[in-house]
Amino acid sequence: MSDSPTELNQGVTTDSPTVDQGVQTDSPAVKDEGVKETLVDRINKLAEESPEKSPVSEESNQDSKVEEGKPDEQEDAPYQPYTEEEKARLHSKTRKRFMKTEGEIERLGQEVQSFKTDAESYNKVVGFLENNGLSIQDANDAFSILKDIKFNPAGALKRLMPIVQDLQKITGDVLPDDLADQVKKGYITEAHAQELSRHRANTAYQQTTQRNQEEQQKTQKVVETQRQIDAGKDAATKWENAWRSDPDYSKLQPEVQRLFTLELRADRDFKYAGPEAVVKLLDKLRDEVKARHVKAQPKTEIKHVTGGGSAAQTQRKPANTLEAINLALDG
Repeated sequence: MSDSPTELNQGVTTDSPTVDQGVQTDSPAVKDEGVKETLVDRINKLAEESPEKSPVSEESNQDSKVEEGKPDEQEDAPYQPYTEEEKARLHSKTRKRFMKTEGEIERLGQEVQSFKTDAESYNKVVGFLENNGLSIQDANDAFSILKDIKFNPAGALKRLMPIVQDLQKITGDVLPDDLADQVKKGYITEAHAQELSRHRANTAYQQTTQRNQEEQQKTQKVVETQRQIDAGKDAATKWENAWRSDPDYSKLQPEVQRLFTLELRADRDFKYAGPEAVVKLLDKLRDEVKARHVKAQPKTEIKHVTGGGSAAQTQRKPANTLEAINLALDG
């Protein structure tokens, strides 16, 4: 809602070095008379502090047209290809266009399947990197070195030597300067120096590992938090879109929006509660506002009519003298 189901937009962004973060698509907003902004619009503001109709061919069979205002019962049904008999009943010109469209649908379906396969592979790679605390740049560097090992061994060795030297220091296989100096001066034996070096390296490694794990946990929490926020926003959007068909939507929406905004401001952590909690709160607020609205409606005054005549007869003017006499006798 507005300062609403959608304060849920206070999100967190994560940086991914060389990977595209995805494509955002904008759906055309549905505007209702009297409603200036949606719940989601208001939520997005707090966080920072009908589809197009396809033209119908004039050549299409009249029997296939859906009556205006009447929902298509097969709208959600899976696509079923036309049978040869159904195609034969189409106008020749329409049939050619239909065959072309059907071929395009098949081609697009194949492309979608290909994209789905690519996306699954990409998600596996990204998941591996995230689970192991690696960045996209780490992966790019590793692949670049592997390429040099295969096609440019001298270049690969030059790039690997500093890495090997760092690993020797990290594991304690190479004595640091202070220990090497003590061995040279005879203060300690080389074996003792090696033991001290490995102990230092192990301590430093554990400390680094702990820091990396803490950073990774923070990153995962940020990602999960954003997912919760996005899920709440999506739930609020679907809830409001479903409510738009209610005749009272335009009258009740501003007040529901206002109350939802107050709830979000009173409980800043609510935007992390998830979609179920968002929908539950919206249902509750809408029911409360609707009940107050009904109660505030003026009651229709009931006029009591005396005599045996009906209210309509008593109140209407006689059309002629005879009717006036009859009405008077009835009274």
